[in-house]
Amino acid sequence: MDSEPINSTIRDFQGLKYDISDPKFEGLSKRAIKRLLRDEQWDANKEERKATLREKVRVKRLEKRRQMREGIIERPPTKKKLAYLSEMTNVGLIVDCGFGDLMTEKVAYMPANNQH
Repeated sequence: MDSEPINSTIRDFQGLKYDISDPKFEGLSKRAIKRLLRDEQWDANKEERKATLREKVRVKRLEKRRQMREGIIERPPTKKKLAYLSEMTNVGLIVDCGFGDLMTEKVAYMPANNQH
């Protein structure tokens, strides 16, 4: 019926036509061929995915700016403001993990700043 002769080596995978007699498919199983084709499609659409992601980030950033302008959400404090609000404290932290019995006596009683 078709004017094109039927070729048994042409296959279709997710709308993509491929020839199983191609040397890059030689010795591969059907599953491996499909995996290879999926990877090729993934690599081919890489730029499109990046552009879509960039656009989503841009829209989200613009929406957040709009909400801050309208007063819906509060502006986060700047780094300078955070530095001004924070206090310097001299607090130390000791965590006892319960490995004291595995340490030698020399290492167990070393001051914290001398341990390596």
